[in-house]
Amino acid sequence: MSKNKDIVGVIDFGSRAIRVIIGSRLRNGQTHILGYSSVPTQDAVHFGAIQDINLAGKLANQALTQAQAMAKEKTYYLYCGIQGSTEMSGIHDGKVEIENGIIKPEHLEAARHNASLECVTPESRPVSCIKSEQWTVDDIRVADPIGMQGHVLKGRIHFTRLSIFLENNLRTCLENQKKKIADFVYMPLAAAHGCLTLEDIRLGAAVINFGSTSTSITVYNDNRLIATEVFKWGSGHYVGDIAAVLNVYFEEAVELLLDYGINIDLFETPTKGGFKLSSTSIAPPDSDVTIKLHKTVTGAPGTVAKSKLDAVIFERSKQFAALIEDYLKTNNYLMKLSRGLIITGGGAAVSNQDKILEKTIGISTRIGLPLGFNELPDAINTPEWAPTIGILNYAFAHRGGTGTASAKNGRQTKNSFLTPIKWFFNDFIW
Repeated sequence: MSKNKDIVGVIDFGSRAIRVIIGSRLRNGQTHILGYSSVPTQDAVHFGAIQDINLAGKLANQALTQAQAMAKEKTYYLYCGIQGSTEMSGIHDGKVEIENGIIKPEHLEAARHNASLECVTPESRPVSCIKSEQWTVDDIRVADPIGMQGHVLKGRIHFTRLSIFLENNLRTCLENQKKKIADFVYMPLAAAHGCLTLEDIRLGAAVINFGSTSTSITVYNDNRLIATEVFKWGSGHYVGDIAAVLNVYFEEAVELLLDYGINIDLFETPTKGGFKLSSTSIAPPDSDVTIKLHKTVTGAPGTVAKSKLDAVIFERSKQFAALIEDYLKTNNYLMKLSRGLIITGGGAAVSNQDKILEKTIGISTRIGLPLGFNELPDAINTPEWAPTIGILNYAFAHRGGTGTASAKNGRQTKNSFLTPIKWFFNDFIW
């Protein structure tokens, strides 16, 4: 590894794919993608939980090997994304009095600790994200309190209660491949950090991360994280609907979903009061076309009318849009979203997913592409990769030399050819 750059590896155990990115940051602050890989999960992971530790390890190793070969760099420590239910996630306050008037890194760490006390349980431990912290000194908001003078430091910090079961299995999965986890990152926040601009965070935006088995909504306004919510439904429901109605295998259901997407023409012309959903989901017979199916179950038809496929996808898209609208309206968030909705994840790749949300909810919606790097390869400049890019953005912030204890810990997890030797001495000699 060059002494002039910091090498970081990240991994996302998704329900549909395990994704790995290796990136670098030069001393001048420029960041680059060195290598990446994605391999199908093959049901080894579901909602962030390892289902088959041997298969998950094999697939993770495959993705890591491919990414390292592309990067021409080895990585031993990885930042790992984690999923979790809303009940295990929340924002907590912690404060500490400043004895000598000068705020030091240890004061931030003390405030984090105090904020985390409500999150400690025998079955879990709190995990925070330094990119989603807000600080005040004597009740005045500041971006970075280190070095300032004051009497009371307060931190408003998001914590996720990471299940000990999930943590142990994720660590074991990677340690079996001779890798270790540097830190965990909550994926709803990673999705936001992967696609939001400073203007989005200040003026107000909601990031909707469409995963295969879950969807998260993360709301920002006035430079603050307002809320994050996780729902146990996702783009996999589209796939399941198509497979069930058309009697095709999941693989072809995915292909049909991505090839045809949501038929936005099924949405009626806007009225004075706003948009309303069409009363029929079936296209007129004279405009219909026939789609040939390739992987149906025995005895099932080998073709389907496009209108039937459109109806299946459209009905589910209406449900998703209604659920998102209900959450935003119930919590009075819509008025706070001057920059509208940003959608990421695999579900954002479904054609017209953004348009159905915009028409239903009546708020501007865009696809969230990855941000934060000088150049992005076309293959990962997609909404599916935005959450994994967000883990990488967090990793560089974690190691970013802000003087915090977290940054110090980040320096202890640098990737170098000496790392395995240090592990050997730690495990067997010292």
